[in-house]
Amino acid sequence: MNRSGLSVSLSVIAILTLSSLIPALVVAQGSQQVQWNGPMANYPFNWNNSPQGQISPANVQNLQLSWVFPIPAAPPGVTQQGTTVTPLIINGIAYTVTNFNLLLAMDAKNGKIIWQVNVAKLNQTGFPKPVAGSHYHSLYYTSKVRGVPLIWVSANYHAIYAFNALTGDVNLAFDSHIG
Repeated sequence: MNRSGLSVSLSVIAILTLSSLIPALVVAQGSQQVQWNGPMANYPFNWNNSPQGQISPANVQNLQLSWVFPIPAAPPGVTQQGTTVTPLIINGIAYTVTNFNLLLAMDAKNGKIIWQVNVAKLNQTGFPKPVAGSHYHSLYYTSKVRGVPLIWVSANYHAIYAFNALTGDVNLAFDSHIG
């Protein structure tokens, strides 16, 4: 099997493994707080629907902007600005990753950064680091793997990382570098 085939095989195995571990919609006990824990709200079902009832046709005209988070500018030489993933919102923390590999955790009440990690600096694969930015499709969240809340990122250089959702520390790292 060539290196490309091995990478695809390892990616498929990792995705299948993660898919079986990622929990369904998580709602805190005794709380009305709805979690947006997958790319289309309620992973693994992905109905793109949130069961919240706070916003309705009767009050939508009263909504107000609470805060705006300006995505930082990409570093020199990177042409892809911004972010393309749907942010996750879990237990009052919003998570997103930029097209230039910056993983951010923000307080959902005010937009203040809780932690940030430059995913590109974590390249452990032995492959060259991406220079033109990245293309992320989604982030994933688990709470039962390793007994801690994790944010999962599939990097475009054949690696998957699991970050502690509360601290940003790398908890798990998988790559296709076999040697």
